[in-house]
Amino acid sequence: MLGGTASLETSARAQIASRFLETAEGDTAPESLKQVGRDALHVASTMRR
Repeated sequence: MLGGTASLETSARAQIASRFLETAEGDTAPESLKQVGRDALHVASTMRR
């Protein structure tokens, strides 16, 4: 069971990193990056349900 949880966390982290790379291309303003992070975390949290 523990291995499954680690796998989900790794998947979520990969998804967040991927969203950062896709969305933040060229726009590195702090507020833009914060919003990208919030959006990516929201998507990752709904994936785990």
